[in-house]
Amino acid sequence: ALREANAGGCNNYLWLDLAKAIEELHPEESIRIYKVHIEAIVAQTKNSAYEEAVRYIVKVRKLMSKLKEKPKFEQYLNSLKTTHKRKRNFMALLDKMK
Repeated sequence: ALREANAGGCNNYLWLDLAKAIEELHPEESIRIYKVHIEAIVAQTKNSAYEEAVRYIVKVRKLMSKLKEKPKFEQYLNSLKTTHKRKRNFMALLDKMK
């Protein structure tokens, strides 16, 4: 399914379903899919989108922790904070995330 999705693409909801389905066997691919989705959500620039993005960031953190990539997650989080520093409400949610 992953190969087909990469070859032909699919809509966001199918990508997210696929990411969830492959979390255990292919966590790296799930992380990649979630990161793309997070950027698309944050681009909506509304509070409900920011809340949804944080839920996916928590998923990424969990998967990266399982892969023993906590430093890489911290780099990713810092990257988000740098890229989206003007989005105060998003920054506040990221700061609350623990």
